[in-house]
Amino acid sequence: MGSANPKLERKAAQVAKRWGLTLEQQLVAEKNRIAFKVSSPWGPAALKVYRDLNAAGERSAASFYRKLPKGLGPTLYKTSPLNRAILVEWLDGPNLGELRASGQEDEANVYLAQVTRALYRAKIQIPFRYLRLAKTMEQKLKVASSVTITDEFAKALDQVANLLNELNNTTQTEQVIHGDLHYENVILTSEGPKLFDPKVYRADPAAELSKGLLAGHADRPIEEFSDRITKRADALAPATDSQPERLIGWSTVLYATRLFKAKHKVVHQSDFEKLDLLLKLSATM
Repeated sequence: MGSANPKLERKAAQVAKRWGLTLEQQLVAEKNRIAFKVSSPWGPAALKVYRDLNAAGERSAASFYRKLPKGLGPTLYKTSPLNRAILVEWLDGPNLGELRASGQEDEANVYLAQVTRALYRAKIQIPFRYLRLAKTMEQKLKVASSVTITDEFAKALDQVANLLNELNNTTQTEQVIHGDLHYENVILTSEGPKLFDPKVYRADPAAELSKGLLAGHADRPIEEFSDRITKRADALAPATDSQPERLIGWSTVLYATRLFKAKHKVVHQSDFEKLDLLLKLSATM
């Protein structure tokens, strides 16, 4: 896997040398971050280095890991704000995405709800300002609306913007959420399920599982898409004391931002049908 940012690759090598690590396997190579599986003085670990301008990534993740209830995530070994680097325990075991793909969706939902519930009850506080998820979503919708679009495109965006406004107006409380909590970011270890790789936002707790709700549905026929969404929402929403319709609402906004994020992207009719379905399912909120 080649690096999308050679500077980050060099920085990771420098951090590894300074901390006595051996880089074993590159896991992520993106513009804003790079991650490796490494051997360390503490045992197998994961090293992540963020781009200089993305300092909030390391800062938020380190604070989040420090405040997690014991056993809910990996141990934080080292962090370097100067190098935007973080080193955490390597979690052995399958992720819940693998469990779901093997036909064990119900079991995967139980584990995903379990870690979400524990995180929700922890009411984590982080002593500095961090991004509001709703504001981030609003900015993404504005970017989408700036693209030359069809009338159908514009109408759909208006509906999603109205939904986001309604979600904002009816949010009673916000708290720190993982921000990227889906099946692939929960590992089923010998000690139980553990989450990792947080993005960290301040948000309505119902938004925590918006990515998990949509996972694995992209190529499903509309009827199967509908059944899976409603069944999964019923299983996951109680983890944050939320109504299924509210979880679907946040997932609808997320789906729209993904659908329209690429300028001049061709959006297929089936995509609009799924968005329309999500809007209808969240309308009873």
